[in-house]
Amino acid sequence: AKLGVFYTLPLRDENQLVGGAGGFRLAQVRLGAEWNLMPRMLMVASLEAAAPSRGDDGISGKRIVELRDAYAQYRICRGFTLRGGQFKAPFWRETLLDDATLPFISRSIVSEGLAPPEAYGPRGGLSLDRQVGLQAASDWLMEEKSAFNLRYALAVVNGNGLNGLFNDNNVVTPVARAELQFFGHASLGLNGYYNVAAEGTRPNRVSEIGGASC
Repeated sequence: AKLGVFYTLPLRDENQLVGGAGGFRLAQVRLGAEWNLMPRMLMVASLEAAAPSRGDDGISGKRIVELRDAYAQYRICRGFTLRGGQFKAPFWRETLLDDATLPFISRSIVSEGLAPPEAYGPRGGLSLDRQVGLQAASDWLMEEKSAFNLRYALAVVNGNGLNGLFNDNNVVTPVARAELQFFGHASLGLNGYYNVAAEGTRPNRVSEIGGASC
């Protein structure tokens, strides 16, 4: 569980801004479980018990329970692990950090974007966050004491975010990441994806082509 104290300046009695009212906020309450069904097979499920359901003015709203992780993976060897379900797409290192080991209450606005009550919006970040799809990935391919090490992840996902019932079009989103580690301390990552988003109400759907890499 994560509890934070949030204030946006100037305060609400000085200027009627979104988020001008400060105070305590339950930032996260995560419940998770892992099942090792076989020596090489793992199933993971997690629920967020403090997911935001915001009102129109940015500071109203409630906390709701929402699915986060729901996937099964099978490790064939060090160089190949297959995963299917809802998981974090292999894009943007900060997003891939475990929620329990983050150095701050939340991730940066580069990863998560901005939404009320922090700012007018919402404005999305660069991260793909969790997606539904399939992934092939590796562990570190070299021995632990090697001067250089490498791992990769390739995925095909829906591209329309967390807990989407279906894809928003008929095109999947490819995602790829490679990470090179130096002397066990520093690492350099390269990742990218290509997405064709669709918006609007059927039959008036509009495709919106976009992509990102880092």
